Formats: sequence, structure tokens, C-alpha cells
Amino acid sequence: MKRIILKLIFVITSIHFLKDITQDILHVSTILDYLGNVQEDLTNLSPFFAGIIVISGYLSFIGEIIIITLVPVILKNNFQQKTHNTILLITCIALALYFLSVSILDPKIIGIFQKPK
Repeated sequence: MKRIILKLIFVITSIHFLKDITQDILHVSTILDYLGNVQEDLTNLSPFFAGIIVISGYLSFIGEIIIITLVPVILKNNFQQKTHNTILLITCIALALYFLSVSILDPKIIGIFQKPK
């Protein structure tokens, strides 16, 4: 079961990493743009919290690289290295919290929770 979950995390992270590269770095429009494309609105946040979200976005890119690199190592070593497992767990939790926070800041998502006028 652990192997299946790790492989799923690897595939999802790899797809999102490709989306980040094509959309945010290369500015190339692909089909990946429509998969989980979040347009967070930072205008209602204080500059401090907006800065945290922006910095977290850059760190999420590094986190994706860590996951893509670490999952094959963990699978190859059959979960032997506790340090690798801990780093992967912390990185996955951090990315999940980041994705949750920017998803909540997307006006499309916020609109779901507001009362109709």
C-alpha cells in the first residue's frame, strides 16, 4: 500500500511540476494549464501574508523537486532511510498546506462558500 501511495504522489507531483515549468517559467499554454489552475487573489491580504504566499510558491517548486527526486530513492531502498521518509513527509505536508491555502484564496473557490445575493 505504501508503494502505491508513493507512486501516486510521484505521478501527481511530476504532472504538477511539468505544469509549473510550462505555465509559470516558459509561459507556454498547454492542456496542463486547465488541471488545477489556481488563480489566488492576494489583494485582500496584508503585504506580510501576501509575501509569505509568494515565497511559499517558490518554495513549492523546490518541494516538488525534492519529492520527484526522493520518491524513487525511497522505493529503491525499500523505505530503509528514516531521514528520507521524514523529509518526504514534511515536504508533502508543506505542499498540501500551500496548495490548500492558495486554493482557498482563489475567487472561484471562495465564491462557492459565499451566500448568493
